[in-house]
Amino acid sequence: MSPSLHTSPSIGNYKITETFTLQGATHYGGFNVLSDFVRAQGIDHALEAAFGQEKAPWATYTLPETLRHLLDGYLLGLERIWHFEELEEEPLLCAKRGRERLPDFTLLYRELARFDTREKLGRLREVGEKLLRQALAEQVWYALDLDSTVETLYGQQEGAKVGPNPHKPGRPSYHPLLCRERKSGLVINSWLRPGNTGIAATDAVKFLIQSVARLPRHHRRTILMRADRGFDCEAVYTCCETRRWHYVVKVRVTPDLASQIWQHAEKGRWRRLEGEDDTVMEVSEILFQRQCWSRPRRVVLTRKLEPPNPQGLLWDALGYNYAAYVTDLDWAAEDIVAFYDKRGDVEKAIGELKEDMGIGRISTGEFLPNWADLEIKILAFNLLVLYQRQALGWKVVHRAKTLRRRVIAIAGQLIRTAGQWVLKLAQHCRWQVDLWRARLWLATLGP
Repeated sequence: MSPSLHTSPSIGNYKITETFTLQGATHYGGFNVLSDFVRAQGIDHALEAAFGQEKAPWATYTLPETLRHLLDGYLLGLERIWHFEELEEEPLLCAKRGRERLPDFTLLYRELARFDTREKLGRLREVGEKLLRQALAEQVWYALDLDSTVETLYGQQEGAKVGPNPHKPGRPSYHPLLCRERKSGLVINSWLRPGNTGIAATDAVKFLIQSVARLPRHHRRTILMRADRGFDCEAVYTCCETRRWHYVVKVRVTPDLASQIWQHAEKGRWRRLEGEDDTVMEVSEILFQRQCWSRPRRVVLTRKLEPPNPQGLLWDALGYNYAAYVTDLDWAAEDIVAFYDKRGDVEKAIGELKEDMGIGRISTGEFLPNWADLEIKILAFNLLVLYQRQALGWKVVHRAKTLRRRVIAIAGQLIRTAGQWVLKLAQHCRWQVDLWRARLWLATLGP
């Protein structure tokens, strides 16, 4: 047999010479449509109305311009202010803004420092609130997931306090509160707080009321609130009951509740649920009044036979792991449990905010400017969610980094033709159908 039949072809690696002569090149070709989408949402007009008079008329860049530049960078995936240095002469962004050069990243630090009062911060938050009300105008029920997270700090930032920090014990941190609407996937509200701040009853109620106030004001809207044990307090339940908001909250198993569970474990009626795996899960319910509660409330119980969980709540001699949920809903117990289990999406969203939007990357040494930076990043997150749902028409909302990889990070070249800018993209771009769909959607809104 000929030896050539056993010879594998060598790996090709042909010599190609580079020349740095291409002008007007961008690797953010998909941002052209995204930028037009942001403008169509009224963000530019809202920034101009809120901050148009904030700086002197002779300033090179107005505050709305620099805020939009910050927003653009976070849409593109930048996480830190000094990363904006790579955008200062980015051809597509310069052409979109009609500038030969975009703001220096050192200016962005100074612009964030302007948010030194809660009044200015409130104006920035109103920009995001208008977007929420516009996007949720047709929705008649809202499932609000409340949660907190930890942002570890490595400096002497204002408000950096040592508090509960499971990943970096003993490190100072911020402890923000977040509220996300589950159906739309939008972040409704956010509070930046020092790291040693717990979830007090008064703060929990204020945060919940403010979150609902940022929604469209429908007369027949339905509010469903889900939260973990951090929001287990009488004030939250009373707040919801007096306003006819519904709630499902995972409660702490205090000694008085544990005693009731022990008694119910032996004498109560339990219904076994059919699961996808071999885990044995049963549900039941009791009417329970904690010593600090003003009245008895319905508490749904679950118990599972499964390996020990580090966050397990309560075990009995038979190896059951118990959990309890207080609610005002009259749904079947298994439906209450299934509804609460979907709350896990908010933890995924927080992870995406940290990994894809950089909310854990603290920009300045002052507290209120850092809160303003958080608001801009959340605004960028919400815009990316709406871009997928509205303009791209995607049924499944992907993570921000997936969206950027597919329809934003596209190589292109800007050329000047007949006095107009033209963005040339690859002829066989895999995602061109999505960009055409987005452009058609924008065309329905008019000029």
